Amino acid sequence: MSRNSTIKSLDFDERTPDKDFRTAIKALENLSAQQREQFKRDLRALMKKDFTKFIAKLESALGRQLEKIIVTPLFGNASEFTTVEAAKRFLESRPSSANTGPLVKIDVLVRFNNGDHIDASFQDPEKAQGFLDYVAK
Repeated sequence: MSRNSTIKSLDFDERTPDKDFRTAIKALENLSAQQREQFKRDLRALMKKDFTKFIAKLESALGRQLEKIIVTPLFGNASEFTTVEAAKRFLESRPSSANTGPLVKIDVLVRFNNGDHIDASFQDPEKAQGFLDYVAK
């Protein structure tokens, strides 16, 4: 705030006593029209950098559009190998459409047009569906 500003401090958070908050409100209400205009100018100048950052983040969040969702269920039992060659032989011999065995997990990858992404893994389909409901909001 400038030296001419009637309000010296408006540094409040959730720990600020109600009495201090009421005192500041009263002081704002008692400003003349000219003092209010000066206060507005001072506040804008003081908060310009933070306000600019806030607006940029807000625009990014509001402009973020869902690009794609990839859902990958993992079925079957884990196979462990001690060599790369053995793992590769297993992959080559296993049919790509084999969905045998219990559901182990579901990976959900969400991609947005602004480069943001969320990668999540779930043990049961209901939790994965709940996550997708959350993403849809």
